[in-house]
Amino acid sequence: MMGWLSATPDKRNETRYKDYVNRNHGPPPMPEIEFGEHVIGYLQEVGPALNTGQGLVPLTFSEIEAWMRMVGVALTSWEASMLKRLSDEYVAEHHAARKPQHPQPWTPIQGFDKEAIAKGMRGLLGKISAKRDKK
Repeated sequence: MMGWLSATPDKRNETRYKDYVNRNHGPPPMPEIEFGEHVIGYLQEVGPALNTGQGLVPLTFSEIEAWMRMVGVALTSWEASMLKRLSDEYVAEHHAARKPQHPQPWTPIQGFDKEAIAKGMRGLLGKISAKRDKK
């Protein structure tokens, strides 16, 4: 999401974030994070990507390790992997969002009903299980 917001689409002069704020008179909705919110804070602190002569590239594990040493943070392997993955996704979305037609990543799904989906999945899994048991 942040990669999309930070992108400046081709032939435009402002980032998608600035465009969104101007059109909607406020910032875009941010998703609730159920677990690992501190890793997002780390990503913002270290920076979500490296700016090279060839454009944005994801953080490397070497960069993450150097950041850890410099600031005195001891990440678990899960946190370091998640930080790397978030950087990868940020860069991928940033590059994709340079295309003017690339949709915003938080478009709500109309009619989304968790209970109905869960009920349907239980029924489907039950049918699959029944077929497997018949064999």
